[in-house]
Amino acid sequence: MAGKRILVGMLAFLLFLEEAAEKISVYAMENFYQETGNEAEMGEDGEEAADGAVNADRENKIETGDGETDREETEGKAKETEDRETEKEEAEETEDREAEKEEAEETEDRETEKEEAEETEDRETEKEEAKETEDRETEKEEAEETEDRETEKKEAEETEDRETGKEEAEETGETEAESKMEEKKEEESEGDSIGKEEEKEEPEILFPEFRLKSAVNDAGNTVTDQEGICYFRKSMSVTFQTEEEMGSEEDSVRKFVIQRDGTDLTCEDGCFTDEIYEDGEYVYTIVYKIEDAEEVTGENSWTIRGKKTAEEPSVSVICDSASTEYNGKRYFTEDPDIRICADSDVGIAAVEYREGSGAYVIWKDFREEDACYVYGAQTELEEELKDSEEFAELLTDMEDGSCSYTFRVTDVLGGTAEAEMEFVVDKTAPDARIFAAYASDGTNPSSVSGTGIMDFLHSITDRLFGKKEVWFDLYVTDGKGGQQKQHAVSGIDTEDLCRQIFTADGQAEIRKLQVSDEDGVSFWYDGKQYEGYTQVRGCMVIPSGHGRNAADRLCIKRLKDHAGNVTYGIESENLTGGTVVYMDQENPVLMVDYGDGLLDEERNMVFYTEETTLEPVLTEENYRNHVREDKSPVSPYVELTDDGGYGASAGEWRMEGPKGNRFSAQLLFPAVPGTGEAVYDFTVEYQDGAGNLLETDGVIPGNIKNGVYTGCTVVIDDRPPELTSFSIEGELAGPCGGMDVFRSIE
Repeated sequence: MAGKRILVGMLAFLLFLEEAAEKISVYAMENFYQETGNEAEMGEDGEEAADGAVNADRENKIETGDGETDREETEGKAKETEDRETEKEEAEETEDREAEKEEAEETEDRETEKEEAEETEDRETEKEEAKETEDRETEKEEAEETEDRETEKKEAEETEDRETGKEEAEETGETEAESKMEEKKEEESEGDSIGKEEEKEEPEILFPEFRLKSAVNDAGNTVTDQEGICYFRKSMSVTFQTEEEMGSEEDSVRKFVIQRDGTDLTCEDGCFTDEIYEDGEYVYTIVYKIEDAEEVTGENSWTIRGKKTAEEPSVSVICDSASTEYNGKRYFTEDPDIRICADSDVGIAAVEYREGSGAYVIWKDFREEDACYVYGAQTELEEELKDSEEFAELLTDMEDGSCSYTFRVTDVLGGTAEAEMEFVVDKTAPDARIFAAYASDGTNPSSVSGTGIMDFLHSITDRLFGKKEVWFDLYVTDGKGGQQKQHAVSGIDTEDLCRQIFTADGQAEIRKLQVSDEDGVSFWYDGKQYEGYTQVRGCMVIPSGHGRNAADRLCIKRLKDHAGNVTYGIESENLTGGTVVYMDQENPVLMVDYGDGLLDEERNMVFYTEETTLEPVLTEENYRNHVREDKSPVSPYVELTDDGGYGASAGEWRMEGPKGNRFSAQLLFPAVPGTGEAVYDFTVEYQDGAGNLLETDGVIPGNIKNGVYTGCTVVIDDRPPELTSFSIEGELAGPCGGMDVFRSIE
């Protein structure tokens, strides 16, 4: 197009020279005829005569001083020429504006047609645009060929005009010819300038092709659906690429830009980038900018359809294995079966996991090398962890301990979701070794009323006496002997433990159970410190209606931790304590049979005529259980005294009767020949294991105080009485049988 305008300018300039030459020739002829007075018509030699007249006139004017007039005429002609040039330039500018207007209208029509075509079918539009581009290229080539032919034709005409001008110059004189040539060169120079300016105003032919390089969302991915819609969450970066070719140094005043809605895109390294933040259709065009001229928009364009979505992915960790929740933790007594469920409507890019607070590791990778994805290609994932190579070993034959896994799903738009699963594997049952301590309300200082901490099943103290109640403290712990990992201990289920404590024979009743501390008790036993124990306190009492005596042992049916591990006794029997608890609210009763002795109640004495044996009988339910360290029963204490050391003695206490609660001993009081009378005193002192004091049946003579029975004084008199003197008061009645008989005075 620029070359065409140059040719038009040159043709206009040649026409101007030709017209000027004709006018100059006519002007010279008129002057010639006026001066010579001959206005007759000119013949064939008119032109030669006119030329001669012109030359003669010029010489004459030079000689006569008419040069000033010629200059005025020349200036007038130059002014006319300048006016014609101005009119021509205005006409050309008008023509250019009309052409630009037509081109703008054509461009607008094409844009309208293109938009309508895009709404119906984008792919067809692209094909049609490609075809139109090809047609335009063909037309451009044909136009260039036509232009080249026109250029050659014009150049030939110019050459011919130059030859003609040369001949005329030779005829009119070298001076005039030189003048004309100078004017012609100036006009040609002006024409070249005009052509260059026109070339700057018409850059369409230099439009390069521009293409979409990338449409990347804020996650660094390209996500499109089958309709070509690009998806993003917050923003999307659209980049176009083109290569600009510069024809010459003068071309540096112009540049190509890519625009959206009249706004230039940022350009760096030959790439134009735009940021999109909302839904919509965005049209991009290439624009040719020239200094001090209107922008020219190319016919090619790109339409980007963006879709902003706030949809987030989701992930969950599901476990179908039986577990127990306690204190915010989840406990498993066996290897758990865990599965992961993840979904995303836009598409899953990757699923990662980490153990504890470590770094994330890729578990499932759906990412593409070119970071280009089809919307909704991978929307769901569900898989058992044990079926995956990464977790098959981790979740098989697990040791006791805490585990923490976090799973993170990332979608193709950069959205993330996390799911965490913390759990504890506790496969170890509570320790079967239980410790216990007892304390009773018994008052017998010779029997055990309280113990220190001892082994529950194999206690050192095998029996304990109390009257109304016996307190106990149980010490239990989770794990085995403290060897289990502390962070894997779920702890004793104390609620369950309180339901499992009972008595072996049911003679006693468990009351007032309370947990004083959980997993925080420490104590010393057999020179070793034990830590992390739970202490449970309770009381054994005689149930109402049962009687006044009871003997029982403490039992624990089972120990269970919060995870659900259970410890039973040997062969699933109950865990029975080794200490027998005796609760006794009855006083021991003493009976003494004084036989045929003569009782003097007033003096608390019993008389016998010969050696005698008394047998006190003790009634006590727990006599045999109240034992010494050598396991022999604690017998009543019998004390015998006599004035002369006559050898009174007390035998061993022996059980009598089928019930096993009656015990007797023999007290021997010997007669001492020659002494006349032997006097003996005895006492019996006793209190049972619980501290109940000895009492009597309330029938036998003697005294009882503070558990000490003081018996009647035993007198053995085996000598007959002698009459050493006597007196008779009364009236003699007379002899009878050789003896005097007296009669009472009464």
